[in-house]
Amino acid sequence: MEQLLKKLNELPELREAVSSLESGRSPVAVSGLQIAHRAAVGAAIAMSMGRPAVFLCGDEQEVRRLAGDLRALTGVEPVTLLGREWQFRAGAVSSRA
Repeated sequence: MEQLLKKLNELPELREAVSSLESGRSPVAVSGLQIAHRAAVGAAIAMSMGRPAVFLCGDEQEVRRLAGDLRALTGVEPVTLLGREWQFRAGAVSSRA
């Protein structure tokens, strides 16, 4: 998998994204890709920079699939935070309806 990530980093679009991140010009957003491709692009960028990446997902099923792809690509167990883990108030005051 490491060879795949290195090859992806040779793409001009990924080199431009890494350059933008390293210079602090802007964050990078990737859209229009399937989950497996999003995981590969994100893992390639994170590997080239030697830093972790943050992914936002639409639902818990997408989180599980993306985490599985990232685990396969990087060999590292991703940290996942599901929507209900972002509750900043006591459970008694939030509605789960």
